[in-house]
Amino acid sequence: MLESPLRFAKLSLADQAATIEALAVVATARVVVSAVNQGTLGRVLRPIIVDPVTPDGGDDARLAIAIDRVRNAIRRASRIVPGATCLVQALGGWWMFKARRIPAQVRIGVDKNEQGFSAHAWLVIGETVVLGGADSAARYVVLKV
Repeated sequence: MLESPLRFAKLSLADQAATIEALAVVATARVVVSAVNQGTLGRVLRPIIVDPVTPDGGDDARLAIAIDRVRNAIRRASRIVPGATCLVQALGGWWMFKARRIPAQVRIGVDKNEQGFSAHAWLVIGETVVLGGADSAARYVVLKV
C-alpha cells in the first residue's frame, strides 16, 4: 500500500502536477461518460472526433515531452479511478492536450476481426496513437460521426 505514495514522491514536480491534473480530468470524464445518455454523449464527442488535426509543427522535443508526460499521467490516474475505460482515458488525455494547446483527436472504432461487437477509443496526435494502443488504427474500423 505504501508503494504508490513512495513512487509518486519520486516523480518530478512536473509529473506530480500532471498526475494530479490527470486524476481530475479522468474522474470528470468518468462522470460525464456514465451520467449522460448516448445521444448527448455523441453531441459532446462530435467536435472532438470529427475533424482530423495535425500538430502545428512546433518544437518536436517539447511535443515529445508533453506526450510522454500526459500519457504516463493518464495511465497512473486510470489505475486509481474506477471504470476508467478507454473512452474515459482518451477524453482525459484530450482535455490535458487541449490545455497545453496541442491538437489531439479521439477516435472510436469497432473491431473488424471479431464475430461480436467490440468497440475501442484511442487518442491521436496527427497520425500517432498516444493513448489506447499503437495497433488501434490497424485493428479497428474508425466510426464516422
